[in-house]
Amino acid sequence: MDYYSSLFASKLSGGGGSGVTVEPLTVTENGTYQEEGKAYSPVNVNVSGGEWTTDGIAQGLEPNGDIVLGNEVTEIGNYAFMGKPIVSINTNNATRIGTSALGFCANLTNVSFPNVTSIGGRFFDGCKIEKLIMPKLASIANTTIPFGGSHQLKILVLPSVTTIGYNNFTGNQPLNTLDLGEQFSNIGWNMLNGTGNLDCLILRKKDGVVSVDASTMNSTKFKDGNTGGTLYVPNALISSYQSATNWSTILGYANNQIKAIEGSIYENAYADGTPIGA
Repeated sequence: MDYYSSLFASKLSGGGGSGVTVEPLTVTENGTYQEEGKAYSPVNVNVSGGEWTTDGIAQGLEPNGDIVLGNEVTEIGNYAFMGKPIVSINTNNATRIGTSALGFCANLTNVSFPNVTSIGGRFFDGCKIEKLIMPKLASIANTTIPFGGSHQLKILVLPSVTTIGYNNFTGNQPLNTLDLGEQFSNIGWNMLNGTGNLDCLILRKKDGVVSVDASTMNSTKFKDGNTGGTLYVPNALISSYQSATNWSTILGYANNQIKAIEGSIYENAYADGTPIGA
């Protein structure tokens, strides 16, 4: 089993616990659950994985424990689970997660979002999630701040991302590893603002150097005088990075390193060549 397959093993197997399957439902704003035009709120999942009650009998109870959203669920709306005592959430077909949908779920440690392409701001602010892979997330607009306030996120893997706007990591100090896929091409102004502990950056683009705004690296361990960081790139591009605008300066700082992805623990990042969770 390769590095990332091992790291995200619980997600690959569908999460922990016995779980609860809910279908066909759409989770909309403020935790209202729609089924064939009928709205149910509140709802209940007991902590050991019992039935999800939608018949109005379980008034005053809250969703908690391990949650598996059924294949009919395509969207988790704004604030849907905000503040709920859920531990894990697994959704196969959801393509959108709304603003603060999982915000302040203080017990949430395990999530699986294999098909999500759109995320709202601070969608898991205040959770205990330490590692996250979003295989199909392609772009993040300026100041969407989806990862803002993610006070425990340490590893973020975005295999399909093409663009990330500025200020999207504000308040994400613990992040130390960021892995960006082959389509990503530019680290722009303030993109990494707020990532004071970032010391491992993996850039998988094979057909040229990923451009970088020098000032954004000042928010990371790569800044001159800091403890330093390691940049992983394709072996064939190491010399190009060492001479590229801004990278030559950044990599010239004494504590920074550049290494080949090939031969490292990140070489086979995606199981069998497929993004994990796809």
